[in-house]
Amino acid sequence: MLLLLSGDVELNPGPMTDDRPDISLLTQWLETLVDWKPFGRCLPGITYSDISIIAADNAKINEQKSALYSKWLSVAPTATWTDVINALSRRRENKLVQDIKKKLQKSAPKSAKSLSVSKPSQKKTVMFHTPEDEKEILSTLIDLKEKFPCLILHARLGLEKKTENDPKIIHCLIIWIEAYMHWNGKLLTNASLDETFKMIYPFYDFIDCSLIVDMSKYFLQDFTFGDDELSIVSEFKKYQEKANQLRFSAKVKHLHESLKAIYEEHIPDTSNMPMILLKLHNQWHASSIDGLSLLIHNLLPVGHQ
Repeated sequence: MLLLLSGDVELNPGPMTDDRPDISLLTQWLETLVDWKPFGRCLPGITYSDISIIAADNAKINEQKSALYSKWLSVAPTATWTDVINALSRRRENKLVQDIKKKLQKSAPKSAKSLSVSKPSQKKTVMFHTPEDEKEILSTLIDLKEKFPCLILHARLGLEKKTENDPKIIHCLIIWIEAYMHWNGKLLTNASLDETFKMIYPFYDFIDCSLIVDMSKYFLQDFTFGDDELSIVSEFKKYQEKANQLRFSAKVKHLHESLKAIYEEHIPDTSNMPMILLKLHNQWHASSIDGLSLLIHNLLPVGHQ
């Protein structure tokens, strides 16, 4: 799905491709990828069991990555470069995302002469209803983005303190996450707190924070922070309420309905969908554009974000 910001900034520069990747290009273009396990779990068709088996059967990271690509292409007959980009985006591998998009825009290398880039023949423009609506959304996004890292910081420190006092907490946390996420109980085996947070990182953000909020309700009920001894659970609840007010506000609903009117007739095949341009009333700073991108990401259907 293509989404551009007209005015000054491109949200997703360059066209997407629905071509099937090959192992040689995956190996070449993902050479710098280190955290292959969480990336692999974001690929459609790959399970936690697959990841565990690949990790156990291959000692070196390059062998593990090659095995992952082979497994994915064997179980996903409709695999596309869009799937790769979506998986990298969920893992916040932003540099790799941009690098691959740029490579897809250039002429295909000899090893992939069949690689073609599809360009939508039409463009559709969407906008926030009024400049005032846009400014209010911008203000809320900035506020949420500033507060969320602080809450995550205190939640992490609270969990670290609890695990130091009772090492069994991390085991309970893993069981809870596996049940919450419907995971099969293998990938997080013996994981540390840091490793656990790396695995769940793609599944929450400063707009959709349900995972972290629910986790805090169970594991940090009595944890307070700051000179005012604020309850982390209460602060997360207030934060989530504000984030949800933004997501489900009439202002965002107008944008959502405008997007939906364009993409819904092209689901599941988006190959002929027109390019969607988001025209802004006001000037946005680059840091705020990231927040807007995340908001739109949460408005798009799963698998087409």
